[in-house]
Amino acid sequence: MSSQYSRKSAPQRAVVEIIKTGEWSKVQYIHKLECGHTEIRKRAASTKKIACLECVKAGIAESILTNLSRPAIVDPPIEEAWIDDIAEGVAQTEQDIGMIRAGIASVLSISPETIDVVIEDDEGGVRLSYVMVYLDSDTARRIAFPNQEIFDI
Repeated sequence: MSSQYSRKSAPQRAVVEIIKTGEWSKVQYIHKLECGHTEIRKRAASTKKIACLECVKAGIAESILTNLSRPAIVDPPIEEAWIDDIAEGVAQTEQDIGMIRAGIASVLSISPETIDVVIEDDEGGVRLSYVMVYLDSDTARRIAFPNQEIFDI
């Protein structure tokens, strides 16, 4: 991550303390700086001031937050609203199927779930192919013999 930021452009900060950590061949030197940040290096600094990359990162973060706090004015796109013709056609077909089901269910006094509406692709659209109505025996007798009592056949 430190390769993104240049040590040459980082501000020089005074070293307050150097702490040696780790074990043989894995030693690290933690440099505590006057700004409150720490720099971890493989060798102890020989100078009294070193570059602080954390100050650079903090400055970038602060500038981003400053820019975010200002409202941005964005012009709306000039292009026309996109209309999905396929979805609109499907929605219209579903609405038509629902109306057919509701009408048949109302006339026969049955549940709309017992009605299957079958459509087929036609040139330039869809067309009603056929309708299947599933009836239980009591409903079939009630429709076939509307003025009679239900009896066993």
